[in-house]
Amino acid sequence: MLLLFGDDVKLVLLLLLMMMMRRRRKKKKKKKKKKMMMMMMVVVVVTTTTMMMILIKIMRFELN
Repeated sequence: MLLLFGDDVKLVLLLLLMMMMRRRRKKKKKKKKKKMMMMMMVVVVVTTTTMMMILIKIMRFELN
């Protein structure tokens, strides 16, 4: 279970890195849509925070 969970965490981190890279590339090309980028950043922050909370809860549950 722990090994599989570790692999899942790695996959999630890789996906997040890919998404961030794609958004950075889009930022350099497009400068007009600032509101859209702000909304996307907010969504990214919320998703990352929720994922971290879930991971912390799972880790605590497994440790206990």
